[in-house]
Amino acid sequence: TFVFLRKKFPDTWALVGAVIVLFLPHTVFYSKIDMSEMTYACFLLGGWLIWDRGRQFFAGLLFGYAYLIRPEVLLIPAALGLLLLWRDRKFPWRLALGVLIPVIPYLIFLKIQSGHWTLSSKGVFLSLALEGNPGLGLAGLVLGNIRDMVGGLFGLLGLPLILLTVIGAW
Repeated sequence: TFVFLRKKFPDTWALVGAVIVLFLPHTVFYSKIDMSEMTYACFLLGGWLIWDRGRQFFAGLLFGYAYLIRPEVLLIPAALGLLLLWRDRKFPWRLALGVLIPVIPYLIFLKIQSGHWTLSSKGVFLSLALEGNPGLGLAGLVLGNIRDMVGGLFGLLGLPLILLTVIGAW
């Protein structure tokens, strides 16, 4: 977090940001239990830091391994790949190769285990959500979840981090 913030802010502010993240109640809670959040956060942040240094292949590898923890991370290399394709007018093959190295064996495993191609075993939850909320019902469910999540941000992140985010976005 310090390295990431240091590029945009003075060292003192970067240190303050790192300390805030370090001592957030959920950071302390998740770091002491056996859950995947901290491992996922490390892969994700590591991928961003390596991406920021222009190392597409290694960033792709970290994003690919993060996919094994949380499949939704594939949206990040996909967006970065589209950005590169649009900006540079060439396919980002290094990023794609890095992502595909850990992803392809898992996709094959899922195909063998489930009998159909899927990006994640979490697809069952998506199909149940689609079946239980047809049409605009799904949009209502998504909007309700967004409302609940945004409402919980203050309790999760705390006022100092929310203020830093707003200031940084502004």
